[in-house]
Amino acid sequence: MQTTLFTNHDKNIVQKLKEFRDKVLSLKLVFIQLDNEDDAYLIFETLNARGRDLTTSDLVKNLVLKSIKNTSIAIDQSKESWKLLIKTFDNCNDSNAVDNFLVHYWCSEYNYCTGKKLFSEIKKQICGRSDSARKLLSELSLVAPFYVTLLQPESAEWSKEELDIKASLKA
Repeated sequence: MQTTLFTNHDKNIVQKLKEFRDKVLSLKLVFIQLDNEDDAYLIFETLNARGRDLTTSDLVKNLVLKSIKNTSIAIDQSKESWKLLIKTFDNCNDSNAVDNFLVHYWCSEYNYCTGKKLFSEIKKQICGRSDSARKLLSELSLVAPFYVTLLQPESAEWSKEELDIKASLKA
């Protein structure tokens, strides 16, 4: 009686491990050394390693963070602010929630514009000015929780007087 070392299940696992190994070994790593951070942001806008178009929020993040110069060695406050802004949308089921928020915010505070033209409008407004970028990031961070409440009224606490508003938003 001969026993086999590998069952069919084991062979499947070994095959999957080999496929994974082959994928890892076929990866290409590109290292680009730059003299300044502005060049890095330019390359980011130009190249897209994900194989799909950059979202408006990707481009706006890049523009805002490029425009705000970091003054602290220990922590980049603007990057942390952007992370918190995005984290506000973590529980939203809509993958376009951040991009929709940016469009709706822009239309309510500045002028009407479509999602496709939003980045160029924001770019005109910020135009490398640190104060404008800092103000935009601050305003976005301030109103994002309200926007999420509109999208998900059941996630917020409502007073007795506000229950009709909650019901309307849920409808």
